[in-house]
Parts: sequence; C-alpha cells; structure tokens
Amino acid sequence: MTPISSLFFKVSFVFISFTFLAKADEPINCLSLMPCPETVTIMQGEYRLSASAAVFIHGMSSKRRRVALSNVTKQLKKIATFTFTDFHVVNTPEHADIEIRINKRESNTIAYQFPTLGVDESYHLIITSSGIKLQANTEFGALHGLATLVQLAALPHTNNDSTKSFDKKYLTLPVSDIIDSPRFKWRGLLLDSVRHFLPVSAIKRQLDGMAAAKLNVFHWHLTDDQGWRIESKKYPRLHQVGADNRYYRQEEIIDIVSYASELGIRVVPEFDVPGHASAIAVAYPALMAEKKNYTMERHWGVFEPLLDISNPTTYQFIDDIVDELTSLFPDSYLHIGGDEVNPKQWQNNRQIKALMLKEGLVNAGDLHHYFNARVEKILAKHQRKMIGWDEILHQGLSKNVVVQSWRGLESINVIASQGYQALLSAGYYIDQPQLTSYHYRNDPFANVAINGKNQKVKISKKANEDWSSWSFTMPRLKGSAVRGKLTVIRDKTADNEEEKLTGYLKLNDHYYKKITLLSSLAEYQNKTLIFSFDSWMGPMRFELKLLKKANLAGQIFVGNSYYPMVVDNHSQQDVQQLNLLPLLSRQQAENILGGEATLWSEMVNEHNVDIRTWPRLFAIAERFWSPITLTDSEHMYQRLTQVDLYGADIIGLRHKAQQRQGLLSLLNVDDEKTVKTLIDFSQAIEPAHYYTRHHIKYQEKKYHQDASLTDFVDYLPVESFALLAMKRQLSAYKQGDKSALKRLKETFITWQNREAQLVATVNRNNKLAGLTQYINDYKRLNIIALSVIAQCEKKHLSVNAVNDRAKELASIQEKQREMVLGAASVIKTLIAICH
Repeated sequence: MTPISSLFFKVSFVFISFTFLAKADEPINCLSLMPCPETVTIMQGEYRLSASAAVFIHGMSSKRRRVALSNVTKQLKKIATFTFTDFHVVNTPEHADIEIRINKRESNTIAYQFPTLGVDESYHLIITSSGIKLQANTEFGALHGLATLVQLAALPHTNNDSTKSFDKKYLTLPVSDIIDSPRFKWRGLLLDSVRHFLPVSAIKRQLDGMAAAKLNVFHWHLTDDQGWRIESKKYPRLHQVGADNRYYRQEEIIDIVSYASELGIRVVPEFDVPGHASAIAVAYPALMAEKKNYTMERHWGVFEPLLDISNPTTYQFIDDIVDELTSLFPDSYLHIGGDEVNPKQWQNNRQIKALMLKEGLVNAGDLHHYFNARVEKILAKHQRKMIGWDEILHQGLSKNVVVQSWRGLESINVIASQGYQALLSAGYYIDQPQLTSYHYRNDPFANVAINGKNQKVKISKKANEDWSSWSFTMPRLKGSAVRGKLTVIRDKTADNEEEKLTGYLKLNDHYYKKITLLSSLAEYQNKTLIFSFDSWMGPMRFELKLLKKANLAGQIFVGNSYYPMVVDNHSQQDVQQLNLLPLLSRQQAENILGGEATLWSEMVNEHNVDIRTWPRLFAIAERFWSPITLTDSEHMYQRLTQVDLYGADIIGLRHKAQQRQGLLSLLNVDDEKTVKTLIDFSQAIEPAHYYTRHHIKYQEKKYHQDASLTDFVDYLPVESFALLAMKRQLSAYKQGDKSALKRLKETFITWQNREAQLVATVNRNNKLAGLTQYINDYKRLNIIALSVIAQCEKKHLSVNAVNDRAKELASIQEKQREMVLGAASVIKTLIAICH
C-alpha cells in the first residue's frame, strides 16, 4: 500500500490569514481536516517539528499521558516523509516543542477518569513559529486536540501539487490557531457482534478509527435472536448453548472497555429485551411467554420469542444480568433494545391476559410499557439510565429515558417534542450501502425552527395555482410496497422561474415533504418530471413521464438501485391541502443529544467490517461534530478522498487491505496483477444501495447466518471515488470545460482496454463466474459511452440517438441485482448535457 505522505507532499507555504466562522455566507477553510474544526485561522509562517520532540504535559493523569503519547508516536512514525522517533517528556514548558496543558489542574497526580456524557471536549491548538501549544479543560479535549495535530501532520494543507523535496528530520506545520468543540455530546457507532461475531482485534481497530474521527460512544449490540455474546457467570447457559462458542469472556469485555476509555470513548452495552430473545429462549425456555424447546435462530428477521412479562422470575433474571453488566461496563447508560416486538406470544399467554385485566392494560403497547417501566426501576437500582429504540416510546414513559430513533426524522421529531432525550440513527445505517453525501445531508437538527420561527404545518391550494396530484406504489423485493402521493404545484403568477414549479411527496403514513426538482417548468410542460427526495431508504430519484388522462409512468432509483413505479389508471387525486411536519422549537431541539451510525451485521463479518465502515464514518462524524452550516458535499468528498488514505496508512484501518485480501481469496493463484485487474473493475461498479442486496438474498433463501459472505460484492467499496471523479467532470463539462469531456473519454478508453484482461481473469477463476453478466454490461456501457462522447464532440446528438441510447441504458439499469454499474448514470447525465 502506498503511504499517504508519498502521495500528498507536505508544502512549506505562506498561507493567507483566514478564519472559519460558522456563518453560511462565508467560505469554509477546513484545510484537509475531518471533522472540520469550529474555527481555523491560518497565518504566515511555519513550524518545524523535530524527529525527537520534547513534550511538556501538565494536568493529565499518568495513564492517560502514557497511552496518548504512545498512540501519537505510532501514528507519526507512519508518515513516510518524516522519520519520527519518539517523544521525550521535559519538566518545563520553556524547553518543549509541544506543550499540553489541562486547564484548572494543578498537577499530574490526578486519578484516571472514564469518559462520561457531557464532559467538556473542547480544545485550543496553537502552532507558532517557535512551538505547539495544546490547551483543554479536560483530558478528553486534549485527546481530540492530539487527533487534530496528527491529521494536520499527515494530511496536505493545500491543493498545491508541489514536487519539493523534504528533510525527513523535520515535519513542517503551518502557523495556525484552531479552536474547536463538538456540536453534539453523543457521537456514536453501533457495532453488531451478534449476527456475525467480531473478534476483539477488529473491534479495537474500529475504536482506533472512532478516536481519529472524534466519535465518543461505542454502542455494543451484544444479544439478539442469533446469539448471546456475553459470558455470564450467573446464567452460563446463555453463552454455553446460545452463542455457538462465539462470545466475549468477561476479561475481554473489560479489556475492550478499558481500551475504549483510553481513547476517550464510552462503551454502552445493548441487552435486547423483551423481543429479539431467541438466544435466551434456547438457554432458558422457562423465561419465555410460550414455554417450549427452542433451537438456535439462523435466519435474519423478526421472530416470535418474547420474555414472559407476567413471571417474577423474568425480572429476577434481568436484575441479575444488569448486575453483571454494571460490573463490566462503568458507563451510566444501558441500552435495553425494545424494538420490533411481535406480540403474538403475549396475546396467547393466559397469565399475561390476566395481567392486562389486573393492571388495566389495553393493548400490546401497554404491555410493552409495563415491562419497560419495571426494567427502568431495575436499572435505577443499579445506578443506570435506560436507552431504547423508538418502540419504547409511550405516554407513560419516564422522561429520564433516552429514546433512539431508527425510524426517521419524523420519529425523532415526536420524541424530542414530547420532552424525551433523543438520539438519531435513521439516515446513518452504514450496513446499507449508501452515498456518503446522503449521510452527510442527514442532520439531527434538520427539523428545527430557524430564528424561533415555525413553518406552516399546512399548505392550502390558492386560486393562482394549478395542482396536479397522483398516487403510486413502489414494490420492494421483501416486505410491503411503499405507498406514495405526489403533488406538483404550478404558480401562474410567480416572477421567479424556480418558484413557478414546486412539489411535495408523501411516503406511507409520513408527512408531505418538499422535493428537489431536477427538471424545469418547460420540461414539465413537455411531459417530463425528474426530482430527488431523501427518504429513510436513502436518496431517491424519480424519472417520470406525464401520460394522457393525467396519469404517470416512470421509474425510481433508491441511490443506485432501480425500483419500479406502479401507477393505476385512477391515480390522479383531488388534493386541496398538504400536511407538513412541524418543526421543533429550539428548546425542544435541546433534547437531541446527538446520533449514532449503526452497522448491523447480516452482511458484515470480520473480513469486510472495515470496508463497510470506512471512510464513510469520517463524514458522519463530521456531521455530529462540526457546525451545521458545513453542508458542501463536494468539499466533503475532496477531504474524504484524502482521509480515506489517512485512515488506512496512519490509523491502521483495513478497508483497503480487506478488499485486496478478499479479492485474492477469489483467485486460484496469488497474482498481484490479477488482483489489480479486479480492483480496477471495482471502480466502475458499486454494491446495490439500500437493502436491495438483503432482499435479493431473502428471495434466494440465503438470508441467514450460515450463508457465505465471500463474493466479489462482499469486498466491494460502498462508493467508487472514480465514479465521483467522473461526476465532477460532468459538472465541469456542463459549465463549459471541454477538457473534462476529454478526460471522460480517456477513462472509458482505459476501461475498454481492460476488458480482455478482465474476461480472461473471470474465465480462469471459477469463483468469479457470477461477474460474467456484469462484464457483458460493462462492455456495452463502454461502447455506448464512447459513441455518445463522439457525438457530443461533434455537437450532434439527435433525438433518435438519444432515444436509442436511453433504451440501451434502461436495459442495463433496470435490473435489480446485488451490484450496479454506476457508469450508466454517468452516461445518462452526459446525454442530457449534450442533448
């Protein structure tokens, strides 16, 4: 692997003084840092850090100091243009290259502390021509400051492509002033160790990445239907018969908690009850609402086993387990799951029916709340606060409980508006292949009123407006179809062209939400409507045709995945009013603690966990850390491509190594040239977005724990940076840069030249046989692309040519497969530009 610093040269450069203030109308200077700091001021001058640096540290516990210096040393030693050797601690700041000072502390004899919610994580990093100073109010702020310092050392400071030689004895840093603190105090990652077990080494590596990205909560999902992963001294059958011998010994758990704490990361365990309890049922069937013998659950989904909430033994079990968990996890929060409860076993249990009569419980929701209320008391007895998923929300729920939303921004709106502390995970499901830009647009404060002003909750039809409304469905490969209602409004009196046409979309039982129109009023009048819309499934693109009798036809893409659109003959609706989601007040928004990315492991194991997590998690971490005004996705991607290498080369993340090793496992021989052929092909292809792959596996009856994850797609990065570069070239060409079309042409010629080697590789390796259909389409796309480019160069792309190319592209795009040739959308956009 090429070291990052050999790709990005350090530049000694006179910088223009600039400060990034959190104002939407000012340019942002993040350097190449991610997350972007709150304020960055770059001034003239530079500081040269020596290979053996003197450091003075005041106010930091001895353990934290030892670990922090060891970690920074390891990272600086990986910078190829700098032969860093070590830090040596000095007793006075006057003789130090780096001074680290924890404010308001008199000495270094302070006891080591575990991180807690709401601890001050701010820091101030000052680089002058004579040295480096890092100030913080806590050790945790100092850790973040050191993470920024390492990024500053390893990443480029400008886009200047200098070939200047370097003196490896020194590292040049710009004179700068960085003041930084996080926007949210809860910034997490959930790892699911149940569905596929993750070894300790893989978990520690993700923790290293989290610290580099300034995330501070590791939410550890440890129990579910497919396994119980915690060694229990009090209920040993849980791990003896409910874990397939894949569980964490208590010593390992303590080690991971300690490792995370040293990085400034809290560990919050999830003990999932009363549902997702099949593993408990296998070990202790007497605790279930239906008493019978159970077998280990191998499939993915929602299953019937539920704890018997009428049985006092159930609560003793929970009390005992919580007692064990509190001895392992010092954090004051404990997650009880509480999601996806199938009430069937409760409804068929006589004792539970009697409980309902006795307690005046009306339905399954009341039963669930009765259970949660008792569990909360048990947690309080052990000095723990309860967290649960959306489904625990009930009118009687204590306001001390934190509710985590997996069901969307509308859900977190309800949670926070009712006075509950809330976490957002919807939109950050990284087990789903999704565009990083989609995660980046998703913000916990997306539905917050600006300047105290609330939006209208209803839009009513006016006399000067023409409203056209339709209903449709979007069938899915698994589960019920998504229902949609679309309304397009044409304002006949609007002066601004963009205001003449607006639209709103409603999916299922959600509120209407404004769409982003990608076609003009003229195109709409010409019977074409194209728009985008961010949903809980991902970014959606609608490509519609207005037919006779006011009906619609068209297709939907969820990310890169095609989905059909079904519109019946009576789809047009007479709509006079639209209900919009009310915004949260600033006071209600204060209930939102932050958010968590989630990595559920149905399609993830130890061999591709890094591929699915990085580098996307850096961008999500920035959304939790940096100012809300930082929204430029192009700027984000520019830094993400650099942080991608930084994570692999400096932090030790294995997303690139896992791809190479995975592809190598598909070959009959260890051949670096052949691996490169497959990696080159991966630039043109991406995993199908949303849960398309999960649903295909379900249809193929391969949606279970024993299904192998050893196909080409399992080692495929979520997002192709090559395709992103092509999309930037399209944008440049649209703006008049003719050289961008030349660069696109060169890419497709290169791809075409690789076809023969790719075909030969597939023919020689039977594990790659499934790629044949994709390679055939790949070859077709290259022909189509070069034909379109030739016509663009001649400025002659006829209507017939457009229609012919569109049909060819549709025959490739309109396939619901586990992988998608992303170049098809590039060609489609090019046709639109040229035509």
